[in-house]
Amino acid sequence: MNNQIQDRYDLTKLMFCVLFILTMMITSFLVIQPFIIGLTWAVMVVITTWPLLIKLQIVLWGRRVLAVIVMTLLLILFFVIPIALLVNSLLINSAPLVALASSPANMHFPEMEWLNAIPLIGSKIYNSWHNLVEGGANELLAKLRPYVGEATTWFVAQAA
Repeated sequence: MNNQIQDRYDLTKLMFCVLFILTMMITSFLVIQPFIIGLTWAVMVVITTWPLLIKLQIVLWGRRVLAVIVMTLLLILFFVIPIALLVNSLLINSAPLVALASSPANMHFPEMEWLNAIPLIGSKIYNSWHNLVEGGANELLAKLRPYVGEATTWFVAQAA
């Protein structure tokens, strides 16, 4: 009897069990991690379009299959096609964007004159901005120029 109680509360066995469970939880999360954003999008789309699916099912003689087919076509029409056109437009116009980001002559800090129009604090922010620019921010921008071009090139490549 005493041996059963001792096996039940064996500290080494308990620690290994807890360590195994934690390891499984962490590795499961690492496997699922790339899919979390897509799963979140899918859940949001399904939850928001569920009432429309139910109404379509009623209109389409109570047939869930027909309602799902129509909803799939509608979602492709309203989500997939515009996003594909956006990415295509970005890729077509990426060369001027990369050239603009890479050229040192085009990069400078803006004047930000509209800051003066902000009530109460606008003039203070405007003066602080110009003090920052005159105090050496252009030198910082000159050091950052190559990295901005590389970052823009990387972003366009990832979008492709």
